[in-house]
Amino acid sequence: MSSNTPVPDGPHHDESAKFIDLCILLGCDYTCKIPGVGPVRAFDGIKQYGSMEKFIESLNSEKYPVPTEFNYQGARELFKCPKVVPAAEVDVTFGAPDIEGLKQFLIVEKMFGDERVEKGIQRLQKARETKTQCRLDSFFKVVGVVSSTTGPQKRGKEGEGKGALPSGKLQKTGQAGGKKGVKKQ
Repeated sequence: MSSNTPVPDGPHHDESAKFIDLCILLGCDYTCKIPGVGPVRAFDGIKQYGSMEKFIESLNSEKYPVPTEFNYQGARELFKCPKVVPAAEVDVTFGAPDIEGLKQFLIVEKMFGDERVEKGIQRLQKARETKTQCRLDSFFKVVGVVSSTTGPQKRGKEGEGKGALPSGKLQKTGQAGGKKGVKKQ
């Protein structure tokens, strides 16, 4: 049983509809894209024309052919009224992978290379054998201890120590990307 509650209409309904149309034009899992229509053209088109239908009408069909499989109406419905199964109705269990099913899907249906799939299956099986989970803090190393009691480090005399410039050299003025400098006194 799925919950098909539509996105509610409200004061921002028109903006939501434009945003959904923009998302579809930018590319989504529900339909293909219009060749040549990238983010800038899609944004400008929806902004100027206000809807997918008017934007498509405005396109030069020779320069931007709309594919016959571009089902933006169906994609729009899925955005507005997604088919969602309540979590209480889903039972997720992790078991051994269906190796033959993986091969059928990846090699036969999706035309992946046999070698690539076999290597992936081997990595999957090896990962399933390793059942230890690391603690989060094991990803970090303590490099050194900073003591707050030592206070700030003193700098040497001007022209000495780390970061000092040899006499007569230019020092950056702090402007990003600037090549000008001030002579260090």
